[in-house]
Amino acid sequence: MATSKVHIGDNKESCLLLLNGIDKTSLVDGYLDDIQGDNLTASVIVQLIASYIDSADLLEVAYKTENLFDEIDHSSAQYSISCHLNGVFGGKYTGISRYNGGHGPSVFGTKSIQSGVAIWRFRITSGNHWYIGIIDASLAQKMNNFYKNVNESYSLYGYKGNAWHNGEIIQTNRKWRFNAVYDPEVVMALDFNSKKLFYSINKLPFQCVFDNIDVSKAYKLAICIYGPKHNMQLIASKHMK
Repeated sequence: MATSKVHIGDNKESCLLLLNGIDKTSLVDGYLDDIQGDNLTASVIVQLIASYIDSADLLEVAYKTENLFDEIDHSSAQYSISCHLNGVFGGKYTGISRYNGGHGPSVFGTKSIQSGVAIWRFRITSGNHWYIGIIDASLAQKMNNFYKNVNESYSLYGYKGNAWHNGEIIQTNRKWRFNAVYDPEVVMALDFNSKKLFYSINKLPFQCVFDNIDVSKAYKLAICIYGPKHNMQLIASKHMK
């Protein structure tokens, strides 16, 4: 079936009125021009706009928050990973690095997330071979290559843009790639309400990489460093119920 671009035109304001009067006209101006499809009803368009606004609002929170809800669990780090204290956040562990040795050493967050929306923002200062994701909280202990765990793990490999679920690559997208040279800030957002795991790179709009998270489990932040001479800082994290 052929698709044709839908133009909202004068109906834009009426669509926005259906969003409980939220005035986000400037936010959705460009987005509306990208909505495509056949026989899109006003209600469907409104749902698309609402989803977009939610994502944009979440993005703003993600890059503005200075909270540090979570921190790196240094006791979970494999031997070749070093965890570093940050005095700004009251001596919490926020930095991780790997210089030599190990075979895909992993490390985890301290907080178990089982509701609401959790956001983690990272600054990568060196190295390209990062796996950033989540794992079943009950399994977050010293291990290599957490992304190969078959008992509920989700991660994004930034070097190639590979989405890993339970030990398998389920899809690859060049838009999901990130590295220390060009993409120093990466945000991951876990949304239990929509059962989705999102990523944003350098303030670009969130990309939904996983859309069917098993919400019957609790999860922890999970990071794997696949190469030597890698450094990263957890610069912010927030949990919204």
